Amino acid sequence: ELAESIFDIANQLNFGKALITEPSELHRLCELNIMAGVRAQNATAYLFALQYFQNAIQLLPENSWELDRKFTYDLYLHAAIA
Repeated sequence: ELAESIFDIANQLNFGKALITEPSELHRLCELNIMAGVRAQNATAYLFALQYFQNAIQLLPENSWELDRKFTYDLYLHAAIA
């Protein structure tokens, strides 16, 4: 069900991302943007995929490379491929 509505969910939450302050909620929104980006990428909608990946990158904390190097690396790799 989430996969079917991922674009709607990610878009709505992205509109209100400035109001999200909890790190765990920001991380979840980051994951949702990655899911939407991968789905867009698989549909060859590369511009939209890149936008979702850029949204996710903006949500990363400053020390994301220290906190979760693999997650951060994978996100940047997705963005580079898009």
